[in-house]
Amino acid sequence: MSSNIKNICDHIKNVRSSLQNAEASFRSNNDMRGELDLMLAEAEMQHLREKRGKFGSRIRQRLALLAALLLVLTGAGG
Repeated sequence: MSSNIKNICDHIKNVRSSLQNAEASFRSNNDMRGELDLMLAEAEMQHLREKRGKFGSRIRQRLALLAALLLVLTGAGG
């Protein structure tokens, strides 16, 4: 597994842990702690989106190029 994929998986694991902590806090009527855990999960998700945005845009560019190439090769481009 590449380090980039491992890093993404680690962020997902952190989000899951924060959400589980938030759930436990709310169940035990500790609203303040639950809110803090929710904010932590949101921050992790935002960080993950920012990291994935860079990686995802490269994939989208390559897929668009591949689709255009296939259209040209199959004659469907016009």
